Amino acid sequence: ALWALSNATSGGTDAQITFLVNQGIIGPLCYFMKHANHNKCLMVTLEALQNILRVGAKISNGSNRNQFAIFVEEADGVQILEEIQANQSLPDTIYDLAGNLVKDFFDGEDEYINIDSNNNNNNTFTQQNNNNINSGNNWSMSNNNNNNA
Repeated sequence: ALWALSNATSGGTDAQITFLVNQGIIGPLCYFMKHANHNKCLMVTLEALQNILRVGAKISNGSNRNQFAIFVEEADGVQILEEIQANQSLPDTIYDLAGNLVKDFFDGEDEYINIDSNNNNNNTFTQQNNNNINSGNNWSMSNNNNNNA
């Protein structure tokens, strides 16, 4: 299943990747990243997160904070990435990718932007928590047609 999700994030369109995020892919990926027992599985998970975060950055167009990065933070993904960097037994490729994700998507962003009140493109992101850890969080993005002035 991990490879299928990773392949979907590497070859999917922005809309398809957004759909996966809306279905709750980020929570389970962060959970798996923390509990991966094989370096190859960890690398595939990191690559999937990288693909998702790139789409989130593209969608934000610099006008809002990368909402997908916020979802990773809410799933403790940044802490897990930092733990990966602290693990001296992991290969340099994993260390480097984890470091690049932190540097590229999380540095210097101490405060959340309230997407609902600063919404320039009328997209509203919401979280629906699910207590089943295997299914992670369900995230949704809806188009809000009223203008926030």
